[in-house]
Amino acid sequence: MSNREHTLSYCTECANRKFDFKRGIVCGLIQDIPSFEKDCSDFIEDQNVIQTKIAIQERQKQAQLEPDAIEKSFGLHKLGITNSIIAGSVMIIVSIFWYTAGSIVGIIYFYPPILFLSGIYILFRGLQRQKLINRSKRKDRSSIDS
Repeated sequence: MSNREHTLSYCTECANRKFDFKRGIVCGLIQDIPSFEKDCSDFIEDQNVIQTKIAIQERQKQAQLEPDAIEKSFGLHKLGITNSIIAGSVMIIVSIFWYTAGSIVGIIYFYPPILFLSGIYILFRGLQRQKLINRSKRKDRSSIDS
């Protein structure tokens, strides 16, 4: 880590920081880029920055566990199907049935292949999400056991 990176790790969280358009973040006390080696003796923790960082980390963790709009299964969550794995499977089955029924009647519809591909996408996203949830549960259990 370079000295500038090291000082920025302090200065970005310091209440004494100022911003200069030419130099970036500078110390508000000396109006220059700080040159300390290990610790800054004038460091004052900016609680707003710390709270913002904590809030961002919590939102990122929550976003990993909650399905976003596309993973709400293209509206199937309104029917009570909130599990992406089940929703993807339902979409695949419906698309196969729709395509088969259309073929029997002699009409090839444009939507079954789109529904089929969407179902595959949602199915795999649900499987990925399930892996993430299982990993986080294992990490939580291992940290509790330690």
